[in-house]
Amino acid sequence: MKEKPVIAVVGVGAVGSLIAASLNEASIVPYLVFKRPEDVVEVKNVGINIYVKDSPHPVKGIISTYEDLRDSSLDIAIVCTKAYDAPAALYKIRRKMKEGSLAIMCQNGLGSLEAAKRILLRSKAIPLIVNCGVRAEGERTYRLVGCSRSFIPYVQMSYYDDLLRGLNILSPVKIREDEVEPYRWLKLAVNAAINPITAINMISNSEVVEDPYLRILAFDAVKEVEKVAEAYGIRLPINPVEEMVRVAKSTGKNISSMLQDLLNGRRTEIDFINGVIVARGLLKGVDVSVNKALWLMVKHLDQSVLRYA
Repeated sequence: MKEKPVIAVVGVGAVGSLIAASLNEASIVPYLVFKRPEDVVEVKNVGINIYVKDSPHPVKGIISTYEDLRDSSLDIAIVCTKAYDAPAALYKIRRKMKEGSLAIMCQNGLGSLEAAKRILLRSKAIPLIVNCGVRAEGERTYRLVGCSRSFIPYVQMSYYDDLLRGLNILSPVKIREDEVEPYRWLKLAVNAAINPITAINMISNSEVVEDPYLRILAFDAVKEVEKVAEAYGIRLPINPVEEMVRVAKSTGKNISSMLQDLLNGRRTEIDFINGVIVARGLLKGVDVSVNKALWLMVKHLDQSVLRYA
């Protein structure tokens, strides 16, 4: 009988809950890893639920802190923390990983995958490019409001197919045998428009493309990302403006993760989305003035929210 892999979902918020529920549907019960002992107590008391088409999916897992995990015990860690929390999580998890284990990074923007490759020297790190809208609806309760195909590279591991079978159940995942980096930049282009514009104006996703003035702003932000990608030798797999419009409409009633962060008094991931575009664009001499303006405006909101939270 084939031994089951030991899998942990690190950071069980909106995306982490979706992934854990998907694994549950494939009879995989992962460790659910939280940073604080008080989070463990809360989850044990109230549980975690994610709604898919009005059907509740209670999330099942072994609720843990980092300290509860044995050293060298994990075959796979699916890291779903916020981008700015990822390095600290990686340092905490690295002793728990087996030699030759796999870290799957699910963050928005650029930077987290690169951090994993620096920190987890005994493990292979790959991205899972999640293209889903998940909304928080109360205490440890989430709703899947829209999903398109997500992307992940193929890895030669004995239990990788079991993992992919689980991930595919609630959110379709496309395995790419070739390079996935263009898809990471494609998602970055979409996020660079929808996230800051919805956060600044406190609107839903669809309003970004329904309002004629915001639509122009969004198009310009996306086109800048495409130019920065090209400067680094990356050709986006499909038209990023058309993809941004499609995502905004398909997740129309959703509010972006960046707006959710502001409304809940949390720091946003703006530095890993528009901020990284600005930094990389300036290094290559690309005009990134639209992304710079969006980055600065959200940085102001970040400061204001954290000051009064």
